Amino acid sequence: MKIEDILEHNSLLEINEKTRISVANIEKIAQKDFSGLKRVQVLGLISILEREYGEAFTDLRQASDEYFGSLAETISIPVNLVKEVSSSRGQKWLIWLFGLILIVALWFFYSSLNQNTTQAIATPNIEETNITIEPMATEADVTDVNKTKEGNITSINGVDTNVTNTTSSSVKIVPLKRLWFAIVDLATKKVIDHSMTHPFETNTTSDILIVTSVAPFSMITAAGEKKYNDFKSHYFKVTKGITEEITKEVFISSGGPKNLTR
Repeated sequence: MKIEDILEHNSLLEINEKTRISVANIEKIAQKDFSGLKRVQVLGLISILEREYGEAFTDLRQASDEYFGSLAETISIPVNLVKEVSSSRGQKWLIWLFGLILIVALWFFYSSLNQNTTQAIATPNIEETNITIEPMATEADVTDVNKTKEGNITSINGVDTNVTNTTSSSVKIVPLKRLWFAIVDLATKKVIDHSMTHPFETNTTSDILIVTSVAPFSMITAAGEKKYNDFKSHYFKVTKGITEEITKEVFISSGGPKNLTR
């Protein structure tokens, strides 16, 4: 079984409740991003998933072997070569040559990585969605809609950096890759989380908190569109239709659950 099969039928919060693995680590395992983790930690997390779901996650074990195997090889090569070259004072120039080759290789790798990231962001695979959260209409909502029609504000359909939302309370999240995010209703403390690759829009008059994973995305509000490509988690607070970005500490102090933070 592959981890994608589990994500198709379970949200990250559901997996967190079943396995007691943090949402941040589930996300890293799902994306096969083992940076910041030790090999024994990764194998332990995979074993917990296999125990709870009764399946062998061969794709995760293979990805773990490839990642940590290549990391060990990268570390051992320069150490062994330096020891061998250091044994002969007459061959010190080889050390300089190896250093130059290593710098060129790292520069080429870094350039290729940036190019691939730019291409992935420039050509996102955006799918259409009908998922919205629609509260009961109020007199204020009707007034906002009338004002929108009179002002000839163009509604948003897909991703367009030259248009804005039709209502001040509308928030639209457009993932550039698979993105996990959660919405906390501050009035009811209800948490709704999603993991998707297509746009999501909410037209709620309630005050809410929003937290996202590290995947790149765009957020479209009444103030316009802003892109987030820094591969960090982001936190937002929507109060009376106004969306503002906040820190993790403010997110928690405002009523956001700690288990949703990285």
